[in-house]
Amino acid sequence: MLCGAPSATRAATSETQQIADEVKPQLEEKEGKTFDVFTAVEFKTQVVAGTNYFIKLLHFPLPNLKGVKALISSTATIACFRQTPEPGGRKFLS
Repeated sequence: MLCGAPSATRAATSETQQIADEVKPQLEEKEGKTFDVFTAVEFKTQVVAGTNYFIKLLHFPLPNLKGVKALISSTATIACFRQTPEPGGRKFLS
């Protein structure tokens, strides 16, 4: 890995899901919609003055169509930043 370069893509972990869950309300507010499913699939990290997380998500709202919930899935990659030095530092949607 090059200094400052993103890591290789890795399978999502419980920590990655926790980070995604923490920034989910920020994304829902920004997008103006609620995501019923918001699952981290894979991620990369980049160490800067903190850590950037690039998290690929499986997400979808479940719209109500004539009383039936339809599954419309898609993926997206979100960028999050975690402050240093504390490991539990605040997470920001980038």
